[in-house]
Amino acid sequence: MNVRMPERSRNVLTAGGSIAGLLLLAFAATGCGEPMEVASRWGPGLRFSENTRTYAWAQGALRTTGAGRPVNPKGDELIRQLTEKHLALKGYEKAGGGTADFLIDYWAGKEVRGDSARTDGYTQFTEGTLAFFAYNPANSKEIWRGVLRTAMDSATPPERQVERLDQAIKMILDQVPSRQPGK
Repeated sequence: MNVRMPERSRNVLTAGGSIAGLLLLAFAATGCGEPMEVASRWGPGLRFSENTRTYAWAQGALRTTGAGRPVNPKGDELIRQLTEKHLALKGYEKAGGGTADFLIDYWAGKEVRGDSARTDGYTQFTEGTLAFFAYNPANSKEIWRGVLRTAMDSATPPERQVERLDQAIKMILDQVPSRQPGK
């Protein structure tokens, strides 16, 4: 199953040809032994600085269904909660009513792929994707993107799926500078 990303996000992921897919743990997480590959890239927009402290969800991030969102709306809610938790642990605050220092959005998807490099023959597997995008609120230019890709196993128990999603979001957001002293 191919999931189409919004044009803006699709261009961000394919720029430079180095980042093609990510993780979608909200649908079905990987088993314990599957590695998660993380990549991040800084965009041409404003950089995070010492004064970058507040964030808000980007306007497009307010949608909870459709392309780039989990089929189950509870998955969207979980991704947002875990994202906000990890941003808070890094010292960022959700902007109350004022202007945020950066806007954040995410894209999640999955795709069936094949592995012809295996010695026991051609094997199909599902590759999940999760990407986060940070934008400059003044001009909507990308500041940063973080991408995680992994194989998925639909047989993973739900509680393990949540653990893996939490781990994945942490791994992606670890690429963003911390605002906490000593971290």
